[in-house]
Amino acid sequence: RRQQGVGVGAAPPSPLRVLLVDNYDSFTYNLYQTLARLCGGARPVVVTNDTPWSEVEPILRAVDAVVIGPGPGHPAVASDFGVGARILDEARAKECEGSEAPVLGVCLGHQGMATALGG
Repeated sequence: RRQQGVGVGAAPPSPLRVLLVDNYDSFTYNLYQTLARLCGGARPVVVTNDTPWSEVEPILRAVDAVVIGPGPGHPAVASDFGVGARILDEARAKECEGSEAPVLGVCLGHQGMATALGG
């Protein structure tokens, strides 16, 4: 027996909208390709870690998830991690309100998440 809303005639699920933060690492392109495939063909929105917050904030409000990518350096160094730190601060604030977008960190992004949580 088919579940209601699944199968012939059911609307396809909406593609997942993802923000991908590029910390100037060539692996980010691989993440981009993989995310596009996994997210129903929707291309992730890519911002570099030095993109002004005024440009990132409206994008952050419009996405379903965030991936903070790999890069050189240390997450505690502002020039290495850039806007990633502010995104994590915003994500934690939204989590307290109960309406956060999930965040995935890869390499430097993961280290940044640990640093933001006091690790």
